[in-house]
Amino acid sequence: MSQQEEVLTQSKFAEMCGVTRQSIQKAIKKKYVITVKRGRFNMIHFNHEVTQAYLIKKQAETGTWSKPAHQDQKQPKTRKTAKKPGKNQQKAAEKVSPEDSLQELQRKKVLQEIRKIQADASLKELKVEEQKGLLIEKETLGAIVFQYLDALNMNMLEYPEMVIDTLIDNVKSGKSRGDISLDLRKGIESMIKKTKAQIIDRIE
Repeated sequence: MSQQEEVLTQSKFAEMCGVTRQSIQKAIKKKYVITVKRGRFNMIHFNHEVTQAYLIKKQAETGTWSKPAHQDQKQPKTRKTAKKPGKNQQKAAEKVSPEDSLQELQRKKVLQEIRKIQADASLKELKVEEQKGLLIEKETLGAIVFQYLDALNMNMLEYPEMVIDTLIDNVKSGKSRGDISLDLRKGIESMIKKTKAQIIDRIE
């Protein structure tokens, strides 16, 4: 089984991405963000790879970098006694020049651009796979399969009524038990094959 689902409210996830809740709702409709049902609410599936790719992309665009959701609880504050910087700390501070600060900013900007490019690439790859039909949500797949299984079940229950007259005629005509059983199996196999083909055609 895959890792346990970690869920967030849409408002909290929007805050982490640095966007509005309306933007998150649009992303959900476009399948850029994955949700799961919790009661009557649609919660954000936070640790899903598609959701994570969207989060990284938006944080790179907005400059909003947040800690993981499970660390978002306030920790008790402890009073600390202010300490004067020692001589070694003062010397280290004096060595930091404006040029060093500029280089650090440039380094962070480059890293931010790299993360954005990686996030864009991940989203594009997932979108291509989705268009090819390689990605199907398990809820959607389950709904499709059970829909056709229900129909197959109904046909199986009605099958005896459909073939009862034929069975009586076969018995009267002296047809062997083996031949009659074979005819029944062929009819059942035909219904199963038809249902299987319908499911495959719907998924593809």
